Amino acid sequence: MCKEPQLYIDKLNQIILENALISGKPRFFYNSNGGINIDDYTDLSKTVIPVAGSVNDENIKQIIVKPLDGYILNALQNKVDELKETYGNRDFSQGSTAGGVTAASAIAALQEAGNKLSRDMIKASYRTFASINYMCIELIRQFYTEDRWFRIQGNAGKAEFKPYSNA
Repeated sequence: MCKEPQLYIDKLNQIILENALISGKPRFFYNSNGGINIDDYTDLSKTVIPVAGSVNDENIKQIIVKPLDGYILNALQNKVDELKETYGNRDFSQGSTAGGVTAASAIAALQEAGNKLSRDMIKASYRTFASINYMCIELIRQFYTEDRWFRIQGNAGKAEFKPYSNA
């Protein structure tokens, strides 16, 4: 259930990180006939760089990386919220609260609401367990035509053998 939202979260995180890496390291276009030695320009230990001719915006220009639109960050946050809802990993189920909730009863109510997913899973597991038991009883009724002997734990831990059939 959580695989698809997690894949989108990973892809959006990758896009955001790539944009951060690209915009975090300035890059430049330069005119190879402009008289600028690129090795000298990229050597950060040099404080003075010799240039043949004049230096202007036509010889060297910084590449401007457009920042990501806000809707990409909103999409990421929406996918994270969707994953938390689906997986049941809400903040208040982990003990933290948001929105200034400080009253113990309010925190307890939020935590109880956060337990809904586990209650649903327990109910579903119990229904499945009961269904399997009913199937076993039905198979015993159908196929145990002769007595079968079972060893059971009797009183004081003593093993006892009891007959069992569809009767």
